[in-house]
Amino acid sequence: TSEKILLSLFQSVTTRTAGFNSVDFGALTVGSTLIVIVLMSIGGSPASTAGGIKTTTVYILFAAMIANIQGKQRVEIRNRTIPTSVIFKAISSLFLALMILLISTIVISIYEPFSFIDLLFEQVSAFMTVGVSRGITAQLGTTGKSIIISSMFFGRVGLLTFALAFASKETNQNYRYPDEEVMVA
Repeated sequence: TSEKILLSLFQSVTTRTAGFNSVDFGALTVGSTLIVIVLMSIGGSPASTAGGIKTTTVYILFAAMIANIQGKQRVEIRNRTIPTSVIFKAISSLFLALMILLISTIVISIYEPFSFIDLLFEQVSAFMTVGVSRGITAQLGTTGKSIIISSMFFGRVGLLTFALAFASKETNQNYRYPDEEVMVA
């Protein structure tokens, strides 16, 4: 039991950052694989070498959700107000990551004969720069390997950084349109 607990703790850290492989990820159940995918997606904290969406981004989005549920007008954490620009960056970061993962996983599943969970695992591992595998990377075709390589590049550079490099310079808007209530949920 103590060995299982130690292994679980080690894997919960390594799947978010280092990519050390002390278990056969190909032998995991679908449920366990999904947990590892979630851990890889969250990643580590900012300014670390860990990939992923980042723990602070997930926390900001969670705090924004709680503030919205409670009917608050601002997101406040530990007696500090989180600026709207930070919340927008967090939303953009999450949306860009999900969009790239969705598109790349769909494309790779068209060209590769492996199960969807295996391809999703490889894609998330590559994009989040984790470095673990379910053992199919070497068997991917040229298209699959190209998608994985591209995902590693975009994941390492960061989608928000990449998008901001091509974005137009922020302009100061001296006007404001009237508010419009839109039903969203």
